[in-house]
Amino acid sequence: MRVSPLYLFLLLCISVFDYTGILLQAFFASLLHEMGHLLCLLLQRRPVCALDFTVAGIRLDRGTDYCPSPADIPVYLAGPAVNLAIGLGALWLLQCRFALHLATLALIHLLLGAFNLLPISLLDGGQVLLIFLREKLPPRRAERLYWAFSFWTSLALLGAGLLLFAATRQNGTLALCGGYLFYSVVRGRQREEGRRR
Repeated sequence: MRVSPLYLFLLLCISVFDYTGILLQAFFASLLHEMGHLLCLLLQRRPVCALDFTVAGIRLDRGTDYCPSPADIPVYLAGPAVNLAIGLGALWLLQCRFALHLATLALIHLLLGAFNLLPISLLDGGQVLLIFLREKLPPRRAERLYWAFSFWTSLALLGAGLLLFAATRQNGTLALCGGYLFYSVVRGRQREEGRRR
């Protein structure tokens, strides 16, 4: 397990400045998400080099020689499945008795699970898309389509975030997240092209 000092600083800020408890719930939702991946890997008896806690999130490191294969699809889907199951469970409980903390729990988990299924290179949905495309298409075409999906989806997310912020002037989180993902996709594509040269 590797923990970045910036990650610890982020946790400190959450504990000091988050009066609503929403950020702490989001932290635990992301932790449960990664535990879903980890549990699936352990059940498949597959290696994990490290669990990285960085300011950009929590990530399973599977080593430098790791290359995604169809056997990894359940691993990539396990994280979102955990979030969606918890979110749906909280929605079911809400039908019995309304409680604000259950509504918040459901919303956080459903959004995190669905968000991670987007076909963007850094997210679980992007990795599943890459595996699927590599199985169905020639390698160069699969890579081009993978990066195109990642580019346009992250750009749409950034655009939606900017429009939402312009309309409400309240919350720029979606715009920041979309901007980070868009930047990461562009940089990832540039690195990939650099390796080919």
